[in-house]
Amino acid sequence: MSKNPLVAAVEEGVEALRSGRRLRSHAVSIQPPPKYSAVRIAIIRKEKVGVSQVRFARFLGVSPSTVRAWEQRQRVPSLMARRLLQVADERPEALRELVEAGA
Repeated sequence: MSKNPLVAAVEEGVEALRSGRRLRSHAVSIQPPPKYSAVRIAIIRKEKVGVSQVRFARFLGVSPSTVRAWEQRQRVPSLMARRLLQVADERPEALRELVEAGA
């Protein structure tokens, strides 16, 4: 059976530290999440995921009043909330599975 890549990487790091060998590194560029309008947030929630504001809020880890405020243009989502909205927008089936599982 092949070794878990994460375990292999940790073991490689430990060995490198013990031997004094330099570790290789890689720069990774991660784009910021997109900005979402109030209308787009409501579309994602209602049409793509198909849940109430309460259930959507529960999954995102915010209060229902926060989701309501986003949809009424009273507040804008944080960077972390925008990343979760991106997942809901681009992969709604994954979010639906989590919501249905009670997450």
